[in-house]
Amino acid sequence: RTALATAESEEARLQLLEGYLLNPDARSTTPALRSTMLTGQTAGVRLKAFCVARDLAKREGREALIAVLKEGVGNPYQEVRRESIRACRDNPSYELVGELMAIVRQGGTDRSVAIPALAFTAAPEAQKLVLDTAKSEEVARADRIQAIALLSRTDLEEGITYLQELATGEDPELQRYAMESRAIWQERKKADGR
Repeated sequence: RTALATAESEEARLQLLEGYLLNPDARSTTPALRSTMLTGQTAGVRLKAFCVARDLAKREGREALIAVLKEGVGNPYQEVRRESIRACRDNPSYELVGELMAIVRQGGTDRSVAIPALAFTAAPEAQKLVLDTAKSEEVARADRIQAIALLSRTDLEEGITYLQELATGEDPELQRYAMESRAIWQERKKADGR
């Protein structure tokens, strides 16, 4: 912590943080990492602290990873929050569904990152919110199209029915995305043997 506080440049701080990954005794719960995620002087340093904590947590196990991701999702800095939400997509866990659903419902710039994270979660309520986003004409069109494309990951019968409706609908852009999403869904089901 002292070394990070007294480092004279961003590059020096980044090197110190990188060094944590090489230390066999380092833990994701190290106070210096957690506080740097919140109080690092630059976006690059805060983001690096999060990435180091995340990578250490992956070695430590599922509970450690969920704790780091939960902290990252609640971080006040966008760069840390968005990277954490992306990590939720890559490491789907039911324990983070509530936080991700709140982000989608709140809207804003993080919604487009949280929708894929929810789509990769097997939780029915997460997939239902992806479907609701796909159906909503009140969300930004780009977010809606993204949700339509992500319905390829759904196990909800209602989601597949909606893709069929769009595929035969009158909006050519939504029609195209719905047909692509349905084709991917069919391939995924075929690969799963269902």
